[in-house]
Amino acid sequence: MYKEKAVYLTFGSFVIAAMLFGGATSAHANADDSRFDPESRPAVEAVVHFAEEVALGDNASDESGSLELLGSGETRDLASVSVSINNDQVSKGTVFTAQRLDESGTRFTAILLDDQSTPSWTFANAELNVLDDGRVTVVNEDGSFLAGVEAPWAVDANGKSIPTTFRVDGDRLIQDVDTSADIAFPVVADPTVRIYPGYYQIGFNKSESIAVTGTVATCAAALGKSPHPAGKAFSIACTALAAINGANLAGGKCLTVHIAGVPPTIGTWWPTYPKCK
Repeated sequence: MYKEKAVYLTFGSFVIAAMLFGGATSAHANADDSRFDPESRPAVEAVVHFAEEVALGDNASDESGSLELLGSGETRDLASVSVSINNDQVSKGTVFTAQRLDESGTRFTAILLDDQSTPSWTFANAELNVLDDGRVTVVNEDGSFLAGVEAPWAVDANGKSIPTTFRVDGDRLIQDVDTSADIAFPVVADPTVRIYPGYYQIGFNKSESIAVTGTVATCAAALGKSPHPAGKAFSIACTALAAINGANLAGGKCLTVHIAGVPPTIGTWWPTYPKCK
């Protein structure tokens, strides 16, 4: 049977500020020879803001909380998960920051000063799963949804977008940035973590999970039988659902989708694969 549940998280108010600064480095220049000071928060804010404008355009955050420079082993507690900087990362040519974007989003930026570092973050007591579209779901050991990481982006100091992808190793999120081309440092890489103030979920049993991840036709047929309007409305996602790798259902796992908003509205959604009940 389909199971739907509403979960609501409460967030407080945050003071929002933004700062703009100029400056960029020359291609493959050593950070020590550039105008960028990695220990200066205004300089770091300027680089991050510039990169975000390039990467996201009109979708860039209009407002944001104070940017924090993070040291080795530092942790930031979000509503449902803790994110920390790995101890072996800070001294290897990377500056890490955290910045609250809005009620649901926190940006954990890595600023690469050279091509010798691969940034990573640890999500305490969580399991990570990279989706086909580049996003990452964050779940607990029971497969319950904790958070989502938006698709990655990376931008160099000249405003050039750089190929980048996520991979995972247990509870560790690793961002690979292609620095093989002629690029200008520093390079900004961005994992943005989303904790949704409200979402509902639709759970599928084993046969339903196989159907909705099979073909677009079998997905539409399965969702068409939903007793709730939200289930029927979710048929708009059948193309994406049918593209899910069936290997995710191995080991007695079923599909659950977590949808931002109030049913039957279909907003951003995240799949997880808990054990079938």
